[in-house]
Amino acid sequence: MKKNIEVVPYDARWPEQFELLAASIRETLGEHCLEVHHIGSTAVPGLSAKPKIDVMCVIDQLEYSFPLEKIGFEFGGEWNIPLRYGFRYRSEDLKVNLHVVEKDHGFIELNLTFRDYLRENDEARLEYDRLKYDLLQDPTSYERGSFGLPIYTLRKDALIKRFLERTGYTGLNLNFCAHNREREEHHRILGTEISQNAEADHHFILYCGSQIIGAAHVEFLSETECALRSFAIDAPYQGKEYEAQMRKRLEKWLRQKGRKML
Repeated sequence: MKKNIEVVPYDARWPEQFELLAASIRETLGEHCLEVHHIGSTAVPGLSAKPKIDVMCVIDQLEYSFPLEKIGFEFGGEWNIPLRYGFRYRSEDLKVNLHVVEKDHGFIELNLTFRDYLRENDEARLEYDRLKYDLLQDPTSYERGSFGLPIYTLRKDALIKRFLERTGYTGLNLNFCAHNREREEHHRILGTEISQNAEADHHFILYCGSQIIGAAHVEFLSETECALRSFAIDAPYQGKEYEAQMRKRLEKWLRQKGRKML
């Protein structure tokens, strides 16, 4: 299935639209809402973007985010990142992707770092802008990959990682395997193939900055139980508490799913 992708020049109305959204989100979530940030390309003046406002809401507990449905947001699950709730708002005049995370999630620092780097670096912003239009010339960019993500989105990953390296960003992020590089690194670190049973098997990678340093495979055995089939930190990063950090994130995700590790 192909996805329609539209990229348009920067629209000076985007910051104002964000502010209105942020006010509505704060009012709806009340004291549970800790922060609201404008992220993504629409948050970078002068950068072309898909005409969808990306908003990040930091909340005290994920389960308190569902009142957002009362103001028109549709819950979409975690998308491709554990413990990030995705909501969509679609109307004729406004399209919004809302990302909700708790305050200790690595998604926060990663997105603010990338946004601020583009805001402060004209050359990088222009390079990212050109890449978007170049990708749209390739018909395969409109096809969907893992987790329903457009190939267009996945092909921006290498440049995004290069920009993050320039910032010195070294934050930790647990992701589901979503594209070829992540699958290749998962296989290299664990030495096992990724299974195709999406209902039972869940494959993770741990990022340190832009580098993949860990991998894991969790199998759901029943409605409440699961097994850690394989887990490893890449050799150069062993002995530096990364194993404990990855396990902590996996265990939190499993608790949120109501699963007990055997």
